[in-house]
Amino acid sequence: MYAFNLTSRDRRKGWRRVCTFLADRSGVTVVEFSILIIPFMLLVGGIIEDGLAYFRAAQLQNVAENASRKLRVSAVASGTTPKQFQDAYVCTSGSGSRSPGTLSSMFDCSKVVVVISSAATWAASSASVSVSAATLQTLASAGTSTAATALPAPDQIGTVIIIYKAPPIFLNLKTVLGKFSKDSTTYYPYGKAAFRVEPAS
Repeated sequence: MYAFNLTSRDRRKGWRRVCTFLADRSGVTVVEFSILIIPFMLLVGGIIEDGLAYFRAAQLQNVAENASRKLRVSAVASGTTPKQFQDAYVCTSGSGSRSPGTLSSMFDCSKVVVVISSAATWAASSASVSVSAATLQTLASAGTSTAATALPAPDQIGTVIIIYKAPPIFLNLKTVLGKFSKDSTTYYPYGKAAFRVEPAS
């Protein structure tokens, strides 16, 4: 067993070393930067992600309203499938040229889903039901139908829902927050328009 007897000189020397260490500021900037950069990048990433989500939702809403006008005035040929309706009036940039009033080239047409429904009354229409996250995910998973669908007839209530399967830019951010979402790799901005089809002249 060893006994250590520190003299007052040794204690002063040790204290000076501690003070020297605490006063040494070299490398502090690097340490502070490494501590702050992670929450800062998460903040910037969240701002950009939210901005894109709102921009996409606004554009989807505008296009839903523009495309629904074609159905409202019965300008769409009977027998047109939702996929054909999508290619003609919703997302035309996949063909190499974008028509006015359709989605911009920032949208991938293969990830756009169009749902068209009709009902006799407003109460029976899906327009009276709020679109939940679970509903959006279910509709998006089904995709745009390529089968012929009965389009809204005159005096019926029609509903057009356009959903975009948007991959987040900041995947790590979504992975961290994935436990709060049913789908951590995709979110679903959408636009919806409900209307009564004008009577046949």
